Amino acid sequence: MEFKGTKGEWKVKKAKMRFPSASKWQIINENEDALFEVELAESDEAMQANAKLIASAPDLLEALTMLIEETEDYVNETACGNTYLDIAREKARKAIEKALL
Repeated sequence: MEFKGTKGEWKVKKAKMRFPSASKWQIINENEDALFEVELAESDEAMQANAKLIASAPDLLEALTMLIEETEDYVNETACGNTYLDIAREKARKAIEKALL
């Protein structure tokens, strides 16, 4: 499975709006191009939190992939089954599948 989305670092930026009472958050790439906009939430704080989570997605995907790869030998050596590490690895695999499939 390979990530086919926009490569590079994603950041969060508050978008300039025509009306001061309106609010929108953007997820931008390294070139300041808007990748996504978040504007439907119960509050500005919730919109910002949603935007931050989306912007962290590539980093989270990389971290989960590293977790699975770097712990493979340990899991094979211990062969305990049902450890917290096994559960974490399975959750990581499912999250990666959800993101990439």
